[in-house]
Amino acid sequence: MIKPKHLSKILKFNGFKFKKVKTKNMPQKKDKLYKKYADLTIELRDKVNKIIKDGGHLIFADECVFKARGYQKQAWSGPYENITVEDRTGKQPC
Repeated sequence: MIKPKHLSKILKFNGFKFKKVKTKNMPQKKDKLYKKYADLTIELRDKVNKIIKDGGHLIFADECVFKARGYQKQAWSGPYENITVEDRTGKQPC
């Protein structure tokens, strides 16, 4: 097992740098997603009603533990390379 401190020294020695991840703000395609999620919501409602009708148990997971940003702010990259991520969230809260 390599310690993070030693790994960072090896990467620095080989020319890698710990750089900021650049983000490209991409527009959301909400108009295309509304229909898709409307259908999924109706399907979920039907499944929940069926489970309740059959006497089953439901467990709801809270989504507050998830972040809107699903990537790191900094990462290792090679010389003369930059890491670019397409961000479609528009920096909106969860």
